[in-house]
Amino acid sequence: RYVAERAATVAEGVELVRKGPRACGTCMLIASGNPPDAALVEFDHDKFAVRRPKDGFVGAANSYFELYMEGFEGGDLYSGRIGTARDLAVKERGKLDFSCNIAGAKGVPIEGMNLHSAMIDATNLRLKIAMGGIPACKRAYRAFRLTKTGLVADPAANEGGER
Repeated sequence: RYVAERAATVAEGVELVRKGPRACGTCMLIASGNPPDAALVEFDHDKFAVRRPKDGFVGAANSYFELYMEGFEGGDLYSGRIGTARDLAVKERGKLDFSCNIAGAKGVPIEGMNLHSAMIDATNLRLKIAMGGIPACKRAYRAFRLTKTGLVADPAANEGGER
């Protein structure tokens, strides 16, 4: 939230995380739609690494590719769950919209422990979040928009009977 409220660009967001207090290991996606940009920041209390999109895609699935892997040179980032998500995104490139739920697609979430699921439309400053039961990816998604005054509910984006 701190980054979303204070950063005007992805680069500013990355710097806020780099300079701010950090604790446990985390992967944080920072994205912008205008201009299109993204970075995945991996960090813990004393280490910090940034991954940029490769072929238009960047993502994380409980893995630290640069933070803890000595000599990692951008090898195979796309195996396992993140590979499934990337393959779906590439297959649907140009056709993706806010109704596509890649985060909840078969093989992407670990359904036995999926506490929340989110879809982010950085271009239009929108997001959808599902939670309240395991697996969250099978629950109703609630839509929100980021405005100058903060995060607001976006009932118009809750098509298909979602709450």
